[in-house]
Amino acid sequence: METDVRTALKTAVMRLDPDDRVAVLLHYADGLTIPEIAAVLEVPVADVSGRLERLRWRLGHVMHDALAATRPKDVKPVERRGIAVSG
Repeated sequence: METDVRTALKTAVMRLDPDDRVAVLLHYADGLTIPEIAAVLEVPVADVSGRLERLRWRLGHVMHDALAATRPKDVKPVERRGIAVSG
């Protein structure tokens, strides 16, 4: 299952627009802060912050759907904060 999650995440990141992908990779893979990313991309800090927030939401939904597809059929999802999760 861990391999499925990693594969789904890599696929989702690679499908992002190039600018979005760069921001995600700089932050999560390279560990740059939002101000550092803003300096690298030469954009306002608020743009990077907003972009990462939007992308976290989008990737969260993509990952939720990917994990739901791998869940055994006999496991019913549990509703938590409006998001169905297995448990």
